[in-house]
Amino acid sequence: MGKKHDEIVHSLTKEKIKELLKEDLFGELGVWGINPSEKGFSLHQLNEIADRDGFDNNKTVKELMADYQLAKEDVIEANKSNKDLSIKKEVEKLIIKGEGIYKVTKGYIDIFCSLEPYNNELFCSYESRESRDVVIEVKKLSDFEDTGAIIRQLNEYKEYFNPFDSYSRTRGILWCIYCDKEIPEESKEMLIDEGYKILSEMNSQEVENENT
Repeated sequence: MGKKHDEIVHSLTKEKIKELLKEDLFGELGVWGINPSEKGFSLHQLNEIADRDGFDNNKTVKELMADYQLAKEDVIEANKSNKDLSIKKEVEKLIIKGEGIYKVTKGYIDIFCSLEPYNNELFCSYESRESRDVVIEVKKLSDFEDTGAIIRQLNEYKEYFNPFDSYSRTRGILWCIYCDKEIPEESKEMLIDEGYKILSEMNSQEVENENT
């Protein structure tokens, strides 16, 4: 794909990918995961959690839940400071069509990653507790001179890319397009209409500005 393309791909570190995606996909940072009135935890489960977190586990469910509720903000703050998203990242993942003698290579996915929030029953590092699978296709600014070609390519990739045994999980993949420059508005509209999420250097700059 060329030196420039490869440079952009390798610039997308795990940390940068998390910054680009975490707010939209996972919501609020640091969320309390249980209400004292909920009945979903057995005494045994709560005793194990309390023992792990340094609480007195020789109490009833009601007493333990009350203790946790009183310590809610401290628990959130303690977890928020050192727990975020785990991410598994693969580069140039092969796309295969057919089997046996009919097997052919259709192309390569630039970046495929799975992101998962930390969740210890009572606390979740983000509002959404569900893991997300994401494809990121990297494009140079000049590629958007023919946005239709990008759409045709990615629609074909979507048809044949299956990194899981589960088809339903494959259908849940979020497909993103990244450019290190601001993508033209007309191209953005076309890609969004086709169901692709736009990531660009402008998104990254906005995130950095919010964090400074």
